[in-house]
This record gives sequence, structure tokens and C-alpha cells, in this order.
Amino acid sequence: MKIIGIGIDLEEIKTFQDHLDSKNTRFFERVFTKDEIEYCQNKPNPAQHYAARFCAKEAAVKAVSSITSAVITDFEIGMKEQKPILKNVHGSTNVLDAYNFMVSLSHAGQYAIAQVLVWEK
Repeated sequence: MKIIGIGIDLEEIKTFQDHLDSKNTRFFERVFTKDEIEYCQNKPNPAQHYAARFCAKEAAVKAVSSITSAVITDFEIGMKEQKPILKNVHGSTNVLDAYNFMVSLSHAGQYAIAQVLVWEK
């Protein structure tokens, strides 16, 4: 197994709660997909889920930075069998077809964190 990249990101959940409190829906619509917004909004504490997904998108960008110039809006964080997965949103990068990805999310207290590992198929 040849590792291509690893990315990690940490965010304060309060940042996302502030956006929710201010009713700043434009931020969420710009950064997250419709499915991500629906997933987060259906949780008791949406801010921690938004923060974790944002971290995963940032971590994915970092993990693939040596092979493509992806941006966070190129990716969606979905769930499969209760595990987070990375999806390609706009088709602007085909890295999801060419490589394997592992996504890990966590949130506790004031912070959310995510890590993404990329390796050759």
C-alpha cells in the first residue's frame, strides 16, 4: 500500500454555532451540499456535525494536495453503514476514482476534528 497523503483539521464548534445563531444560511449553502445540510440539521446539535464535516473537507484537500488542486466544495461527507465517506461533488477531480480514502470524524466539547488518509488502489 502506497500512501499518497494524509490530512487533518481541527475547528472550534462555536464558529459554526455562531453562523447558525446569526441565521447565516449563505455560509452553509456555499460550503456544504444539500445532503450535508439536511444531515446536520436533523441532529440535536447541528453545529458539531457541521464542524466535523468542514474538518473532513479541509483534511481531504490537504490529503490530495500533492496530486490535485481540489477545494473543499469538491467534496461531500456522506455516511455509509454509519461510517463517514468521501464523495466527489462536482466531478472537478477524479481522485475518488483513482485512490482509496479513509475518513475519521470526531467532536467533543468545544472542538471537532477529522483526518483523511489517501492511498493507491
